[in-house]
Amino acid sequence: FPVTIAGKVQLQGELMGSYSDLNLFGVITTDIGEIKTDFHLDASNEITSYSGIVSAKNTDIGKIYKTDQMGKINCDLSLKGQGDDLDHLSLEFDSRISQFELLHYNLQNIEAKGNYRHRNFNGQMTIDDVNVNLNFDGIVNFGEALPVLDFDAHISTFNPSVFGLISDTSLSSFSGDIQMRSEGLDYSEFEGYASMRNLKFYRDWE
Repeated sequence: FPVTIAGKVQLQGELMGSYSDLNLFGVITTDIGEIKTDFHLDASNEITSYSGIVSAKNTDIGKIYKTDQMGKINCDLSLKGQGDDLDHLSLEFDSRISQFELLHYNLQNIEAKGNYRHRNFNGQMTIDDVNVNLNFDGIVNFGEALPVLDFDAHISTFNPSVFGLISDTSLSSFSGDIQMRSEGLDYSEFEGYASMRNLKFYRDWE
């Protein structure tokens, strides 16, 4: 996605240090929402490092990335990492998202923690929403020649119609367990296995 500037920016707090060793504590108010920070940035070495806590209040992600597929988010994020591009990024994080507008649906109660290194995510995620309730634990690795998927997911409830993924609104939800151990996403390159168990589909007949 292309990124756009947030517009007018107002900082209330403290900005201490130098360009290469910076501490930022306060509230940043922009045209796309409010961000609270308690953050340290160290750019004195070849690879920039950072750590701290960031909280977003009604921050419009869709305006940042110029897309209507995402909207406002409210979250608290604790992170520690280094690097400023996807190929060299190394990041440990723990996040709690109370609300996130995704595909025109207001998704709530998301928790995710783990690490991201060199296009490899390893961690856990839970969603406790009335239309999406799931637990994910595993690895999604795009750092290899063939993408590696190694995860277990338990889906208690998933209603695809609230995201506009299907037009049949009578299919209210489905549930099940997914286990994936594979390399490659394309059919011609796929190696491994995918298991789907205890699948149940629910329809609203009213």
